[in-house]
Amino acid sequence: MGFDIEGHKFIVTGAAKGIGLAISRRLSELGAKVSGWDLNDDTMTSEPAFTHRVKVDVTDEKSIQSAVKESIQKLGGLQGLIANAGINGSTKPTWEYSKQEWEHVMSVDLTGVFLSTKAVLHHMRKNGYGRLIIISSVAGKEGNPGASPYGAAKSGVIGYAKGLARELLPADITVNCLSKLFFHDGPGFRPFWRKGNLLMNSSVSLTELCIHQVCIWQQSSFAESLDCFARNGVTNTALWKPLVDDVGVKHAKKYLRDSGVSAISMCPLVLLEQQNEHDSVLRTKQHLQYLEEAAELEVKSVVVITGGLPPGSRDLNGQRQKVLEELEQLIGQVEGTGLKLAIEPLHPMVCGSRSVISSLSEANDILDKLKRDDVLGIAVDTYALWWDPGLKQEIQRAGSRLTNFHVSDWLHETRDVRLEGSRLQGSRGS
Repeated sequence: MGFDIEGHKFIVTGAAKGIGLAISRRLSELGAKVSGWDLNDDTMTSEPAFTHRVKVDVTDEKSIQSAVKESIQKLGGLQGLIANAGINGSTKPTWEYSKQEWEHVMSVDLTGVFLSTKAVLHHMRKNGYGRLIIISSVAGKEGNPGASPYGAAKSGVIGYAKGLARELLPADITVNCLSKLFFHDGPGFRPFWRKGNLLMNSSVSLTELCIHQVCIWQQSSFAESLDCFARNGVTNTALWKPLVDDVGVKHAKKYLRDSGVSAISMCPLVLLEQQNEHDSVLRTKQHLQYLEEAAELEVKSVVVITGGLPPGSRDLNGQRQKVLEELEQLIGQVEGTGLKLAIEPLHPMVCGSRSVISSLSEANDILDKLKRDDVLGIAVDTYALWWDPGLKQEIQRAGSRLTNFHVSDWLHETRDVRLEGSRLQGSRGS
C-alpha cells in the first residue's frame, strides 16, 4: 500500500488528541477516510480530518463491536486499523500500585488492542485484505521506572503483534507494531515532519533531539545507554560524568564512535566541593582534567554547577562571590579548548547542597559581570526553573547565551529533589 492510500478507509483509536490525532490528520492529507474512535468524541466534532467519529470504550467488547459496524457502514468499507488508544497510568514505584490500577492499564493498553484488532479481523479476512498498525512504546522494549504496568502492557502488545502477524499468513493482512519514544501531547503537538519553534510550542524530530544519559543512568551502563539511543534513532546525547568515569575517556570515545551517537555536552563540573573547597591547587587540577576530558570527547559545552555552602556556613552572598572568582579562574583554563561553560541554576531546595545560583536572573547577572560570552553560556533546566515567574523574560534576556535547554517533568510528590525529573525516561534533553 505504501503512501498510495487515496480513498482507503481507516479506523484510528485514541484519535481525539496526541499521536492519534496527528495520524488521523496525516491519513486525511493523503486522501484516506478516517473514522475516529475515542472516549472523548466531543473534542473531534470540529476536526476536518474525520469522515466519521464515534465514542468508544476500547475495554468494552460490545462498544467496540458496535463501533466497527457503524464505522464500516459510514466509511463504505475498511482497509486499515491504527490501534493507538492507551493510557500511561500513574508514575510511581511498582509496590505502590494497587491491583485495580494495574488491571486498568492492562485493560486499555493491552486488552484494548486485542479487542480492537479482533473486531476488525472478521471484515478483513472476509475481504482478504487489511493493514493493522499497533502503537507500542520503547517502554515495552526497555522498561520505564515508575511505569512498570505501562511497560508490561506495551511489551505484551509487541508480542501480540508478532504472534498475530504469523497467524494471518499467507493472507494479504499485515501487522506492524511501532514503538514510539515520547511526544508532547497538547495544543503544540506536531508530527516530526512539520517544522516549528523548538523552544516555545512544538516537539522535535529525532535528528534534533538530544537525550541526556542521566535519564537512564540507573538502568544502563555508558555503552548500553548509547545503544538504546541509537536503536531508537536518537543521535545526540549529553554525557553524564559519573558514567564516563565508569569506563574511562578512551573507552567512552570508542563507544561513542561505534554507536554513531554524538556527545553534545558533559555535566556536571562542580566549581566548589567539600573536598577541594580550601585547596585551590587541587581544585585547579581537577577542573583542568575535566576540561581536557571534555575536549577529548569532542563535546561542545560543559555544564557547570556551583556547589552548595560549606558545612556550617550560612553565608550565601560570600559563597556567590567565591563562585564569581572561581569562574574567572576557569575562564583562563577553558580558553583555546573550543569548549563553552554553561552555568546551570538549580532549584532553591538544593541551594545549600548543590548550587548557590537558583534563578536564571542570577546566572544572567554573572555573565553580565564577567563579559565573556565567547566562553560562557547558560544551561536552563525546566525541572529546576519551572517555578520562576520571570523565566520567560530571563530566557529572552539570555538570548544567544542559552547553550543548553533541558526539558524535564516535575513530580509534585518528589522523593529525590536532585534527580527525580531525570528518572522519567526520555523526558530530558540537551
